[in-house]
Amino acid sequence: MKLLGIHTLGDLARLPASALGDLFGKQGAAFKRLAEGRDTTPIQPYAPRHDERAAQQLDDPVEDKGVLQNVIKGLAGELARRLETRGQMAGALTLAVMLAGGASQLAELALRQPSAAPEHLANTLAQMLDALRLDEAITEVEVTLGGIVMADARQLSMFPPEIVPQDRLRETLRQLIARHGAETFFWADLTNPGARLPERRFALRQAEAA
Repeated sequence: MKLLGIHTLGDLARLPASALGDLFGKQGAAFKRLAEGRDTTPIQPYAPRHDERAAQQLDDPVEDKGVLQNVIKGLAGELARRLETRGQMAGALTLAVMLAGGASQLAELALRQPSAAPEHLANTLAQMLDALRLDEAITEVEVTLGGIVMADARQLSMFPPEIVPQDRLRETLRQLIARHGAETFFWADLTNPGARLPERRFALRQAEAA
C-alpha cells in the first residue's frame, strides 16, 4: 500500500471510488466504505468455545486394549447422544488417559469432516489409543469433543455410500439416455495425465446404453 501512497485509512478514504476500482477491482468499493467507517455487516454475538467432555474412572488399573476400547465406545456413545439432541457435530477429538503411576498421555486429532456418528467417533478414538505408547496400566479415560458446529442438512446420495456396482450405474445411465438422448452423455477416459493443457489429458467417448 505504501507504494501507492496509501499510509493510513484516511488516505484510502480520500481516494475516489473509481480509482479504488481500478486498483482493487470489485473489492475497491468495499474498501472505501470500510475506510470511511461505513460497515453494514451484522454484528455477530460472541460465542464462547464449547466442548463436550466425558470421563470414566476405572475401579482397577487396566492394560487390556479390548476393555479400554469398550470404555471408549461407551464414552463416545454418550457424547454423540449429547450432540444429537442439539443437532451438532464435532470436528476435533481429544483422548486423555491417566496412568497408574500418576502420569498422563494425550492424543488430539482434527477430523476431516465433522461427525456425530458414535461408531465413527469410537473407531477414531480407538485408533488414537493404539497410537499411544502405554507402558503402564490405565486408571482413567477422558474423551473431549471440540470444534463443535451445527449439523448441515444435506441432499441424500442417489446411491449408498459403499462402492456403486457397475451394473447399477449402467442401469441409471440407460434410463438417462432413454430420457435425454445418447448424444448428451460421455465417458471421460484419462489418456495423457501429464499433458500441460487440461483438455489434452482426457478424451471423451460416447456413452452407450449397455
